[in-house]
Amino acid sequence: MDGGHHGRDGGDSWPSGAVVGGDGTFGSGGPFGSGGGRGSGPAAHRYDHGPGFGSIEERDAPGAREAPQDGGTAMELPDGIRTEIRALCQEGDALVGLGEFAEAKQRYLEALRLLPGDHRTWAAATWIYVAIGDVHVRLGVHDRAYKCFHNAVQCPDGLGNPYVHLRLGQTAFELGDHDRAADELIRAFMGGGPEIFEEDDPKYLGFLRTRADLNRPGAVTS
Repeated sequence: MDGGHHGRDGGDSWPSGAVVGGDGTFGSGGPFGSGGGRGSGPAAHRYDHGPGFGSIEERDAPGAREAPQDGGTAMELPDGIRTEIRALCQEGDALVGLGEFAEAKQRYLEALRLLPGDHRTWAAATWIYVAIGDVHVRLGVHDRAYKCFHNAVQCPDGLGNPYVHLRLGQTAFELGDHDRAADELIRAFMGGGPEIFEEDDPKYLGFLRTRADLNRPGAVTS
């Protein structure tokens, strides 16, 4: 399977360092689009299909540490920042549950801006991008959603997380990139099994069955 991911142009203001360019790499400043929303409700229920994601009560563990560089020791977020990020994401989750998606996105963006330095090195950035991506899925803004999940896969524990690959595949499908969709959806299936598709439109699993023998999920066909 192709391991690459392609960035797309977006349209929302984003903190410096968060922008994905056309080549799928991070730039600095400028316009950016975001994505989101799993059908079952707030973010506390979204991340149960892979490593690195849990309920908001479980997030302190993955989100509080920076990925170690060159085999070094992981750095921890200062308590005050961790507490503020957690509170903002709880507010965002509650707003998603009320259907207030624009306000929820702003809370998640505020949380992302609090991460020190290069936020891509913090595991918290992974699930914040996923939360923003889910908001745009709820709104049907699939190009912005794709970009958020693309960012998440470049943050700690994002690559290989079945939920992230599920959303990348679904948004690629909605954007008409069926080859990319098949690649990402098979990654989700291999990591999360058919259960990861159960809360979403059955068309995605149906499409995947036309592109892969799910008894031999490594065999993706054209």
